[in-house]
Amino acid sequence: MIEVGIVMGSNSDWEVMQHAARVLKSFGVACETRVVSAHRTRTCCSSTPKKPRRAA
Repeated sequence: MIEVGIVMGSNSDWEVMQHAARVLKSFGVACETRVVSAHRTRTCCSSTPKKPRRAA
């Protein structure tokens, strides 16, 4: 199950965000990365949760 989503505005953001993904992985946290242009695809993130879920 994906626990964290890393959303970036462009591919060039990966240079920085790959470090976050690596740290999450080192703690055993499953993550998913996506590159999403807010200007081009405004509705693409509508399926993401509106409220954070609490850990069990």
